[in-house]
Amino acid sequence: MGKRKIKGDKELEKIAEMFKSLGLSSGEQYRAIFQFKGYQDHYHIDSHSDSQLLSELVFREILQERCKIKIGTIEKSKSVKEQKVIPVTIMKAMDDNLAHMLVIREKLGLFGKDERKDPYEYQHQLEKKFEKHREENAGDYSCPCPHCKKMIFFMFNVKDYTAKEHPFFPKGKIMDNLHLIRLYLDGKLNKEDISKIFGTSLDYVDWLIQHWYENEKKKK
Repeated sequence: MGKRKIKGDKELEKIAEMFKSLGLSSGEQYRAIFQFKGYQDHYHIDSHSDSQLLSELVFREILQERCKIKIGTIEKSKSVKEQKVIPVTIMKAMDDNLAHMLVIREKLGLFGKDERKDPYEYQHQLEKKFEKHREENAGDYSCPCPHCKKMIFFMFNVKDYTAKEHPFFPKGKIMDNLHLIRLYLDGKLNKEDISKIFGTSLDYVDWLIQHWYENEKKKK
């Protein structure tokens, strides 16, 4: 059976674009394309962010195979006495690469059973991916649905809360606090204290006094 053609297949051509200009040989690029397609079909990976991660995983898998081939080539060129020694630099590169691969596989939720015949197992994998996303994006209230991949937005019900003036944004979107600035100008707090309270740089404190505080004084 001959090789499957990529040219003319829009889906494969799109995947092929991910592996161009990465230093892979034509044979490695071909393997990468179908390795990516295999993962995509088997694990139902179709969101943009997951596809980017998957392309990185496949690229690293190809590099891992390249290292193994390199070791085989070196072993063949050695004498019988030398064949038990594998170059340390290659082993170090493989170990580092493998560590990256494991991290990416975890992010994609690829650990667990290899077969997906059980629908409950597929559901479990989706839940793991969603949980991983939630851990890494705690402040992000928008995310793709783990089932349909459409973006969803979490709207919080605030009927049980009392809205109060924000202590650091009393005048709009500029972070400030008139009382803290006065304490600083009176010498009761230093600039480092103000920057730590606001979570900003020292330059921001200077800017705040020169622009915002001076304008507030003019209004009065």
